[in-house]
Formats: sequence, structure tokens, C-alpha cells
Amino acid sequence: MKNTKTIAAIAVAGIVVLTGALAFRSKLPFASGGAPGHSDHADEKGSKILYTCGMHPQIIQDHPGNCPICGMRLTPIRDGAGDSDGMTSSGITIDPAVVQNMGVRVAVVERAPISRVIRATGKIEYDEQKFSIVSGKVGGWIEKVYHQKTGAFVKKGEPLYEIYSPELVSAQREFLLSLNSGSETIRNAARKRLEFWDVPTGEISKLKSSGTVSRTITITAPRSGFITELQAVAGQSVMMGATLFKIADISTVWVNASIYEDEAPFVKNGMSAEVSLDYLPGKTFPGVVDYVYPFLDETTRTLTARVALQNPENELKPGMFATVKIESMVSDDAVVVPLEAVIDSGERKIAFVAMGEGKFEPRELATGAEDDKGRIQVISGLEPGEKIVVSGQFLLDSESRLREAVAKFGAAAASGHDHGAAPKGKNKLAEPSIDAGKNLKGSKGAKYTVPAKSAAPAQETSSMWPDPAKGKYVCPMEEDDYYSDSAGDCPKCGMDLVETRKLLDEIHGGHFH
Repeated sequence: MKNTKTIAAIAVAGIVVLTGALAFRSKLPFASGGAPGHSDHADEKGSKILYTCGMHPQIIQDHPGNCPICGMRLTPIRDGAGDSDGMTSSGITIDPAVVQNMGVRVAVVERAPISRVIRATGKIEYDEQKFSIVSGKVGGWIEKVYHQKTGAFVKKGEPLYEIYSPELVSAQREFLLSLNSGSETIRNAARKRLEFWDVPTGEISKLKSSGTVSRTITITAPRSGFITELQAVAGQSVMMGATLFKIADISTVWVNASIYEDEAPFVKNGMSAEVSLDYLPGKTFPGVVDYVYPFLDETTRTLTARVALQNPENELKPGMFATVKIESMVSDDAVVVPLEAVIDSGERKIAFVAMGEGKFEPRELATGAEDDKGRIQVISGLEPGEKIVVSGQFLLDSESRLREAVAKFGAAAASGHDHGAAPKGKNKLAEPSIDAGKNLKGSKGAKYTVPAKSAAPAQETSSMWPDPAKGKYVCPMEEDDYYSDSAGDCPKCGMDLVETRKLLDEIHGGHFH
């Protein structure tokens, strides 16, 4: 009798405990619809709970467990089908409180003028139109050199050197004889001969007034400027055509700017330019693009744009490097957005449009020029007045990628297809593949998804890893290649060691027993 009462009391206590446990369990996100490990369990809103790895988001399965790659415990996520916090037909929906915690900021798409600012490296060169070479027109001997230093400044008409030449002596005699002739033609011809040989007008007038032939003739500077090359030495003999002086006027200089090919269409003759130099911080020099060369440099693949600058104080020295800024008006009325709003994946550009109430829609964009105010032209994909995300959009992009993967997992399960089958076609938002098209298994034999390979695939799991012959326990990170005969932590990454045979079975589906 006593035993019967005891048994009855235990039964009543068990019922109470079981009732409480069921009530508590009903509050859990995965409680509704069955046990946590059941493939068809759902939360209180009717959406499924799936599990993914934080380090390997391509791993998705329908029950709890550990990641078969790194051994980390899988994290529950909600399948967005039928859920207000999931993927919609046109984007994603996130709880407003979560949006606030993500620090999402928005800006309005607007119309405004936009110009392309081109910054290029340039080199200061001589103005070729203000460069002179002084060479010997006749053979002879240099008697005197008036400027004997390279870099010296000379003014137009100043004497450069004196030369003795038998030809010049003969030409002087002919000129004096022509003065006594009655023919104007002969006088002009004799004078022109002296002028063609660079005999200055002053020397000819002196010869005419004195009537005496000079032994030497003084040659003067043809322009004002700096002597950039000096080859004349007193006493040397010179031949006809020999270069004796080079003189450059640097009151105007050229800056040859190297323009990249993609920027070449924006550079035209007559555009304003601004030049700055490192050795003169804070100072700029205004100029004009006066010529765009019709060919590219074959080595650098750049186009040369020539900028003409006034240089009255000779601050710009030929040979210096400079930074050239050219502003080209692209459009007076363009659709523009902040540059930070555009996510560029390399294959396409997208922006997230804030639809209100936590809803965000990704839009693929065609973009144009960027300006120096942090704006970019939108050719298609957005309309003025729409609100776009300018901060936190990378988190939204990550969320949309994850939910797209979850949606595909759910669609495959609903249609009866293998979760591990490779997706058809190219998925631009898919994560890098581990082993494309191969059906792998995780803990408890559950299969997980392996997307098709992307342009930059992750490291592929070797069929020989892990190798039970190397140790009873192994680090779940293959690249560490660490084995041990006893349990513990990996000395390379600090993760818990797992049983080699068990991990091998999980990865290869038990084919290596």
C-alpha cells in the first residue's frame, strides 16, 4: 500500500514537471511544430529555423549541429518565407530597431550638375615656340665669348661672341663696293648676304658709315632668355652649322600632363586647368589646355595634354614634376547620389533603396562620372526623390546574400531536391565554393549546401584530409594541418581538436571507413 502511494506521488510530480517543461519549451523560437532536430520545425510565426556557420555561410542545414569544416556550433537563422523579417519579392525587411542598431543612414537621390575632375601627373617643359639655337652660319674662328656660363640670362640683342671669318671679310668688301655702284639691286643683294649670315643691323650700319672692313663680327642674342647650352669657346675654330648656344625663354612654359585612357574623352582643348607643385605648397597656377596630342604613349598607355602657363617670376622650372587638375563638365542636369551609397562588386554596382518600415530594395545601377565632392552620376536604376542607404548598406548586402541562400535552401527542400546539389546558372551573390557540385554531409548525416564556384574560389577540401593515420585528433582548420593523439587545443589557431575519424566521416559521408 505504501509503495502504491509512493508510485502515485512520483507519477504526479512527473506530470507537473513535464507540463512545465512543455510550457517553457513553447516559448522557444524553434519549439512550435516539433522537436528541434526535425526538418520541418517552425517558429511561432510559422517560418522555419535553419542553421548556418558564422565562418562558412554556405553551410546551411535544417537542424542544430557543428560545422563540418571548422567544428563551430551552427547558428540558428530564420527562413524568411512567410515572415515579415525576411526576403520579399523586391528586397528585404528588417525590424526597425535592428535598422537603428545597424546605424543605417539615408540620403535623397537628386538632380544636379556634375563635372568630372581629372588629376594627372605632369612635367614642366620649355615652350618650344620660345626656344632658340644659335649656330655658325659661316666657318671661322671665335675671338671672344661674352657669356661663358650655362644658365646665364641674356637679353635680345646682347652680344654673344665675336668671330673672324674670311667669308665675312669678303662679304663686307662686296657691300662697300656696292655702295659706290649705281644699282640699287646690287646694294640690296650685298646687304641681304650679310643679314643672312646673322650680321647684326648695327654692324652693317657701322660698316656703311665708317667705310672700313672689320676683322671680326659680333653675333648677338636672337631672343631674351636663359642659356641652356654653351658650346662656344674663345680661340676654337667652328664649322658652318655648328651649335654654339641654346637660349630658352621661360616666361611661358608647358606642362605635359599624362591622362589615362578612360579619362581621355573628358579632356578637350581650351579647358581650364590648375597646376600645383610640391615645392610650393598652397600655391596654384592657372592655365589652359592648349593642345591634346592625337596619340598615346606606348609605354605608359597615357594621352598627353599640354597645358600652357604664364611664368613671369620664373618659379616654374623645366624638368619639375607637377600635379594637374582639369575639371570637365559632364552634365548640367544629372541624377546624382553620394558615392558611398554604391556597392561595387566588380561585376555590378548596386544601391539599397529605403522603402520605409524597415523595407529595403536592392537596385542594380549603371553609373557615370564621379566628381570631387563625393558624388557619382547614375545613368539608370534610380529616380530623383528616392531615398537610398548611405551607411550600413554593406550589412544589408550581407543580410540579403544570406537570406537569398536560405531562400534557395528552402526552395530546394520544398521541391524535393537535394540540398547539396549545385545551383543552376551563375549566382552573383553566392559565396565562394568549397567543392562545387559535390554533396557533402554534416553532423548526423545532414547534407549542407555547396554553391557553384565563383571567380575567386575558397580553398578546396582535399580528399586526403583529414588523415586518421596522422593522429587520433585533428584541428578542424585544414590549413593548420595539426594532428595529435590526445584531445586538446590547436596551438596554431586555438580551436578545439576534433576526432579525425569523425570529421572524415562528416565531410566524406562515411566513404573512408
